[in-house]
Amino acid sequence: WRGVVQGQCGGADTLAPTPPSPSAQELARDVDSMLKLNRIASFLANERTFLAWIRTACSMFSLAISIVSLSAAEALAWRWLALATGFVVAVLAVISYGHGVERYFRIKKVLLMRDPPAWYGRRSVQPFAALTACVWGAVLLSYIVRGLLMQQVVSVD
Repeated sequence: WRGVVQGQCGGADTLAPTPPSPSAQELARDVDSMLKLNRIASFLANERTFLAWIRTACSMFSLAISIVSLSAAEALAWRWLALATGFVVAVLAVISYGHGVERYFRIKKVLLMRDPPAWYGRRSVQPFAALTACVWGAVLLSYIVRGLLMQQVVSVD
């Protein structure tokens, strides 16, 4: 018997029994269970991230198809811009898909290790994000310039 616990009735103090301390085997079993649960959660998080990369690649590829489809409505002088934009977006979709697959299998391999290393070669997303931002900036700028030039052509006529 150890410790004094405040009683429910009228504030009287009652003694509460101390639970028996777990054995070393029970502690090891509990730690193993927690590690397995943690590993399962990490596997599921890795799969969710992989699916997010696949979703991103599919969205970018459908955007590329839409841009190429709309290129038929462009004037012949500007059709190259729409086709080039569609091609670049399709390339970004393939890069996104490839990065997602590579990242998924690399992290899965690390999760299967008993003692994973501190650094396992995971690539940063920052170069991909910077490349994507540059491409979108260039595309936006070229379409703004196209719009301004088309406006001048219409006002001259």
